Amino acid sequence: MDSSLPFQRPKIRLRSSSATLPRSPVHSSPLVGPQEPIKKHRHHHSVHTHHHVTHISRRHAKESQQSSGDKTGVYWDLSKPPSRVEQSDSSPIDGNRRVSPARRDGRGRDVSVTIEPEDIAKERQKGRIRDKELRESLQALSDQSMKTTRQLDDLYYSILEKLSVLQSTISNLQDLSSMTKNLHTEFQKETSTFEADMREQIEAFGGFDNPKQRIGDFEKRVKTSKAKADELSARLESARARVLTLEAEEKEYQDMVSRQVDFE
Repeated sequence: MDSSLPFQRPKIRLRSSSATLPRSPVHSSPLVGPQEPIKKHRHHHSVHTHHHVTHISRRHAKESQQSSGDKTGVYWDLSKPPSRVEQSDSSPIDGNRRVSPARRDGRGRDVSVTIEPEDIAKERQKGRIRDKELRESLQALSDQSMKTTRQLDDLYYSILEKLSVLQSTISNLQDLSSMTKNLHTEFQKETSTFEADMREQIEAFGGFDNPKQRIGDFEKRVKTSKAKADELSARLESARARVLTLEAEEKEYQDMVSRQVDFE
């Protein structure tokens, strides 16, 4: 907006030169200045929409409209903020038409805008629709917020549960590590003891040389004994063969003697 333009006090434009307006309480508002003498205004100019409009509080403008409209019948267009360049009180033209505050076009001429009751009703209807949409949006936002909060709570409790399981697993692993360490220490101790015992026994035997010699002598004796046993086995077989031969001869002799006895 162009803030370099000077602020000018509004002027009141009426169709009739004899019409006068009572002093409105709106002149105390920062939007409207003191009134000036009434001038005739019998024609309307087209609305020039390229004014630099300042952003004012709609609530303040609405309160000013209500306070001034009850006494003078003047109504403000709340859908469009008043011009910072020039403003003026509106005056009733007839029973159903209202005139908005005067504005100036690009050439510096006064421009007045007529506001119909239908426009006010439409704006109010639009306001109600906007309020309804805002309420619906707020309700949807609240529902979505509750849903998101519930999901975050579920996720939080799930993470806590998994964290508890993870902590339990870590604790079990620590216990297992401690048990493994103790078992390894005990195994090393027992191994050292067993190794010391074996060394003592070996040293008590005097080394492995004497046992080897003894084992060699024993093997020789075993071989000698086996040779003798084989020789004795051969002699036994020879004796058995001779015994069988003698038995056969004795049998033949007895048979011959028996036949001779039978002939006699």
